[in-house]
Amino acid sequence: MTSKSHHIATPRHPNTAVRSNAAGQPSTTQAGAGRPAPVDRRLELIGRKLAEHWEVARFPRLADTPVDDGHGEGVVDNPYWRFLRLMPRGGVDPAQQWSVEYGAAVRDLLVRTYSSSIPSPADLTWLERVLTGRGVVEIGAGSGYWAWQLRQAGIDVVAVDDGTANRSHLWTEVPFGNTADACDHGDRALALIRPPLDSAMAQTALDFYDGDLLIFAGDESTAAGRIFYDSLRTGWQEIGTAPHHPTYAGVACHLRAFRRHRRIPV
Repeated sequence: MTSKSHHIATPRHPNTAVRSNAAGQPSTTQAGAGRPAPVDRRLELIGRKLAEHWEVARFPRLADTPVDDGHGEGVVDNPYWRFLRLMPRGGVDPAQQWSVEYGAAVRDLLVRTYSSSIPSPADLTWLERVLTGRGVVEIGAGSGYWAWQLRQAGIDVVAVDDGTANRSHLWTEVPFGNTADACDHGDRALALIRPPLDSAMAQTALDFYDGDLLIFAGDESTAAGRIFYDSLRTGWQEIGTAPHHPTYAGVACHLRAFRRHRRIPV
């Protein structure tokens, strides 16, 4: 493995300004401080230890799972994926080959830093095919990690969050907003990425949304509430599932697209 595979990118501090350097690439400094944002040393240490452990134990990793296509690191910078691809696979059978096994403490740290749902390079390619050029409005964007991934892939994203999620790290601009923002973007696909379990947030966003395309990451055991799933069953049709969407072992999460049933004029 190369040193690039072991690199863990620096998360953005919440009080940072994003600007381009002389090469036209994003650079991050603490607002008003004029100095680089601090590196999360815990992630750096975990990544190094994980790589060292694999060199000795050679356990099956997520990186050893075949994948058909997807955006490479040269196209989209995806530090979450670079980290998780070093982790042990949850199992060898097809149902487990896209799950990763690791301790709860490390998983919780990764979720707080990046996202509760993991975007793989193949996920981004799949989303491009589903969206066919449409933009996205993401409600409950949290740290902005998914929005950052989509923007790097050339997808136009409006991402908002009401601030209730842990936003200790910000990866892109995520202004304050809530479910009502969905009503202003019916021309975009609505993205709900692991909305809170047993919360009305997902259903409320769906009620405000007047468009016809929903991107949803989650599962009835890990995200949203019963009324939301009832709405999907009665008013929406599943049109696709991302075949290479990774998740943590024991934490069900599927990345799916839904089309609203055609409304009959009254």
